[in-house]
Amino acid sequence: MHLKQGLVLYESVKVMACFYFGLFAQATIHARIEEQNAKTSSPQQQSDSAPRHVYKATSFSTQVDGKTVTGKSLAEGLELLNKLKCEPKFAPKELNKTDVAYDLAFVTYSSSNHFNECRDAVATAQTLFPGHAIYFYDLGLSDAQKEELNTWCNVHYVYFNYSKYPEHVKALGTYAFKPMIVQDMLNTRSNFFWVDASFRLLRSDLTGVYEMAKKNGGLVFFLAQPHITALTNPLMYDYFPADQKRLRKVKSLGGGAFLRNTPEIYEKVLHWWFLCALVKDCIAPPGSKQLCQNLLEGDLGAYKQCHRYDLSASNILAIIHNDYDRTKAVAMPKDNCTPSPEIEGRTAEQEKPRKKIRLKHPNLNENILYLHSF
Repeated sequence: MHLKQGLVLYESVKVMACFYFGLFAQATIHARIEEQNAKTSSPQQQSDSAPRHVYKATSFSTQVDGKTVTGKSLAEGLELLNKLKCEPKFAPKELNKTDVAYDLAFVTYSSSNHFNECRDAVATAQTLFPGHAIYFYDLGLSDAQKEELNTWCNVHYVYFNYSKYPEHVKALGTYAFKPMIVQDMLNTRSNFFWVDASFRLLRSDLTGVYEMAKKNGGLVFFLAQPHITALTNPLMYDYFPADQKRLRKVKSLGGGAFLRNTPEIYEKVLHWWFLCALVKDCIAPPGSKQLCQNLLEGDLGAYKQCHRYDLSASNILAIIHNDYDRTKAVAMPKDNCTPSPEIEGRTAEQEKPRKKIRLKHPNLNENILYLHSF
């Protein structure tokens, strides 16, 4: 009898505690958002071993058939970039010997219609990397979604201020916001994953990823997709000229990426990616559209009348930087993350029994994620 009464009393206290906690969370939500924004936008103290660098070039140049070829000027993009807060942090020269991922952060972003997918992306990072900061950029969340987000562990809310950018950045279909999010994050962090809503890591051992990043300058992509030239509006090559014979043989690099920012990767890839995002005719050349025609039929390297915007630009730049060798720029899906099922199909690894993991979110009944066993 006493035990039953005690259980009833316990449940009553728990319900009341949850009720008052909910009221408290409602009352303090905006203050928490402002506080987290302040923390997110405040630059970290830079390591003494980290290099300083400023880059001001406006036209991309590369070698094609032994000759230097220069693209159209992106001076408009540089002018706009200079108006933004642009104080990129650079990673220390050496990795931490005891924990390569000790300063790793995660960056994701969502509008209201992709929020459910991002729940799982955040939960994966929370589960595999407990205690690591996760920065969530708001591209148009509802008030309820903001409130929920601000109850998640180690998640920093960041409002993406469209008013700082050209009109085409506000059109989410150009995906120009993605390079701008990475640019903004570099004011705070030098070492992070940027994670699309559909991207999932499988395990926490990132030693191989870090070693690849050290070898190629600091940028590692994941997931395999069709050929770069099939997914790129040819007008983008006016800005980023490439050896078409070599490029059309290379499959593209998809989804999320790991960045360990160095002067090399900033000069060769990121600087140009940022400038392109700020110039509409570069990131979204006239005639660009997402829907492809006969993507997996015929000549796979032929242009399929579609464009991948930010990915087209980052792919061209990263592949040229790695001398058209895709293996130097991508970590294979079996090593670290889930492949794109629409493109690659399911692997034997994916068909193994899965482990149910409870998310670190308050709405437990809605948030159950199935991950690979590890």
